[in-house]
Parts: sequence; structure tokens; C-alpha cells
Amino acid sequence: MRKGQSNPLKGRPRTVFDTVEEERDYLKVQVDFLKKQYSKSVKGGILSQQDNYQVIEELRSLHGVSRLLAIAGIPRASYYKWRATRSQHHKRTFHFLSV
Repeated sequence: MRKGQSNPLKGRPRTVFDTVEEERDYLKVQVDFLKKQYSKSVKGGILSQQDNYQVIEELRSLHGVSRLLAIAGIPRASYYKWRATRSQHHKRTFHFLSV
């Protein structure tokens, strides 16, 4: 990690696994999340919370939501609230742009 950049993974990393396959799957999800996060950031910068939600939304078909949220350090309730209110945000933005 370069000086001046914060760690993109929040919290304490998981270090104990029951099987090698479980560890492999966890690390694969972690790599996929970081790749997607980096591709959405500008010059490797930190993403906003909304962008992190969007990354999880895009990867949820490949990996479990709980695992992605744990890696991102986002509470489940926050993510599901974002999903529930997402359409309302789009409606407000569309209405604002059409005025």
C-alpha cells in the first residue's frame, strides 16, 4: 500500500477458516470486490458509500451478500435500506433533471 492511502478493507480481516475451500472462496470474494472497487475509483481513490453499495449490487449475483458486506465493512441494515430507497432516489434525480 502506498503512503497516504488508506486500507480499502475495513475492520479486522478474517483469519480462521474451517476448510481450505472456505478460505479460498473468501479470498476470491475479497479480490473481486477490490478489483471492482478499484475500477470504479478515480486513480485508486476511495469510493463514496453509494459507490460501495453499487459495487456490492453488481457482485451479489456472483458471491453472497453477507460475505461482500463483511469484506466492505458495511452493516447489512444499511445496505438493505439503500436497496429499498434506491428507486426513490432515482425518481427524485429524474424529476430534478427534467425540471
